[in-house]
Amino acid sequence: MPLKENVVKVKGRIDYPMVFKARSVNGSAPKFSATIILDKDDYDQIEICLKGIQSALDYGKERLGWSDTDIMSKKFRNPLRDGDEDKPGNEVYANASYIQAYSAEDKPVVVVDAQRQPITSPQEIQSGDEVWMVLRFYPFGKNDNLGIAVALLGVQKIRSGERIAPRTEMGAEDMFDVLNEE
Repeated sequence: MPLKENVVKVKGRIDYPMVFKARSVNGSAPKFSATIILDKDDYDQIEICLKGIQSALDYGKERLGWSDTDIMSKKFRNPLRDGDEDKPGNEVYANASYIQAYSAEDKPVVVVDAQRQPITSPQEIQSGDEVWMVLRFYPFGKNDNLGIAVALLGVQKIRSGERIAPRTEMGAEDMFDVLNEE
């Protein structure tokens, strides 16, 4: 079954996979979330994302009355971010674009393996794994707060990848001093 124009399936590396338990950040409503990292040289995957973004832009113009001036504003939020600009010095995001996607707590993310079998263990999806993500682009806001948001619908793990931000190899003796009780 083909996806709607604003819903895309894109391949990349996953980062910050919070797809099993919704989490609250700074008191916000709990959400599922993940970031997909795309190589800037992978024009096919970038083009897929641009088509989803364009569909959401068209909807914003048609239904929400957005103008070209609104879209060209520096305040307009484009979900396709540049890793070199936003995260300078972070080699994981060098020569990469990325998209952060979210899903409300009442809309769990579909998470499956390469054979479409459900994955239920957070240890099976790690930062750095190669995945397919299904994303829905949609317009948001009014007045000075306009942009394209991204809903996270599903994640399919293709294969394990090189871990991003591996856990420290330090033990307690490396991190803490022995405290004297008084």
